[in-house]
Amino acid sequence: MEDSNTINSLLSLQVYQRKEKNFSAVC
Repeated sequence: MEDSNTINSLLSLQVYQRKEKNFSAVC
């Protein structure tokens, strides 16, 4: 279960960074 939690955290981080990049691109 710890592994899946870590994977989910990494995926969330990637999505967050992607949104941040899109936000920066829009600005």
